[in-house]
Amino acid sequence: MARDESLLRITIHAATTALESEWADAIRPVLRELAHIEVRERSSATEDGQIALVDSRHPRLDEVLAAIPREGRSIFLLYVDGEPLPAAFAGGNVDDLLIFPLRPMDLLGRLRQHEQLRLWEQVSRMNV
Repeated sequence: MARDESLLRITIHAATTALESEWADAIRPVLRELAHIEVRERSSATEDGQIALVDSRHPRLDEVLAAIPREGRSIFLLYVDGEPLPAAFAGGNVDDLLIFPLRPMDLLGRLRQHEQLRLWEQVSRMNV
């Protein structure tokens, strides 16, 4: 089956499939008007999407972040408001945070940020 390159895939990483589903259920309604975006739980995906959303409370957070290929991909931490800020964010291992409860404009802003990051990567490659 041919892969649709225009489809933006978002993959969610959490400690359990139930948590992945919970995050996906919170995100899908915000994106329902955007037909070119697909949200998947990592447990049911064969590969990571262009955007990886990783639960900041994941017990193996550093291991999960290290396993996600960075090339052409944005990684955002799903951060529950009021929790301690994870060291992975301060260490520059992710592109940004998404604070839960989600505000639709924050999520849409991160999608735009992803598009900008990818455009800058393309420009950098062309300049080389």
